[in-house]
Amino acid sequence: LRQLVASLAGDDAIDLDAHARERERLADRRLRAGRDKRAKAGHVDELGPAPVIPDEPDPEAKRQAEERARKAEAAAAAWELRERDRGDKVRAARDEASESARTLHAAEQRREKALETIERLRAALDEAERAWEACQVAVESAEVESGTANARLDQVQAEVEEQRAADPEPDPAEEVRAADQVLAEWQRAREERQVALAMAAQHRQAVEDAERAEADWRELDDQVRTMDARLARAVASLPMPPEVEITPELRVMLRTRSGAVVPIDQASQAERDCAAVGVAAGLCGRLRLLWVRHGALLDADSRRAMAEAAARVGVQLIVETVEPTEGSVVIVDGRVAEQGS
Repeated sequence: LRQLVASLAGDDAIDLDAHARERERLADRRLRAGRDKRAKAGHVDELGPAPVIPDEPDPEAKRQAEERARKAEAAAAAWELRERDRGDKVRAARDEASESARTLHAAEQRREKALETIERLRAALDEAERAWEACQVAVESAEVESGTANARLDQVQAEVEEQRAADPEPDPAEEVRAADQVLAEWQRAREERQVALAMAAQHRQAVEDAERAEADWRELDDQVRTMDARLARAVASLPMPPEVEITPELRVMLRTRSGAVVPIDQASQAERDCAAVGVAAGLCGRLRLLWVRHGALLDADSRRAMAEAAARVGVQLIVETVEPTEGSVVIVDGRVAEQGS
């Protein structure tokens, strides 16, 4: 069979050993490609449908939250400045009232001393009275000034309390917490989008790998199918006798006289010889002559069967034997020693 397929003309000639090696190589590659294809397709199935990528979080929301936090902190700082100014006013008014109180206390002390001077110095009554009167005037002036200062203190305190009521202390912590929450939500949305993008890229890569594996497998499968088809065409073009069949697996089958189809190595020798005559006749070309080298191994039935087969296909047999028979040609040392009728 190898010789027959190799002897075909043109592109139909095939070296079965090389063909078998190449087909085995391609089949092995196709098997690995099929496993790779199934593995990558399974990976795509494990990943599930392509993830939905959310929109990019609104940067304006982040900017507004940051601006909101900055305004809250600026408002708190401004309030602290105003409160510091109000405190300075209160302290200045309190210092002024304290100074007036010290002045009053000093005047009272001088008045007491004056009274003591009057008691001790009755003789200097006029002078002491004038001094007392002067101290009295000073005390009254100091009392007026002290009253004015206290009234000013009360007025300043009232103004400060009124200002505090109209300008309550802001709570920057609440605004900062709200801004931090907006920023955290913005950052979480961005991270979720990054994760979705990564998953989408992974899914896309897995799909591309599966598609490439599918394409590789199909290419190898096409090559194997092409080789099988070429071999099938070559085998179909062989000049086989009707009793010889060749399976797609290149097993040579023989239809026996009983009608059973068996592998050729399970047929009888005579049946194989007849099949060999039919096959060889297809290769004879114009010279319809066959040389049977193992004629010494043929019994009478085998020779008769071969002769009938040769007559059916129109070829002449030359049977090589070690014992002369009727009509045989005896050759000794390469020369014709005897020629039968």
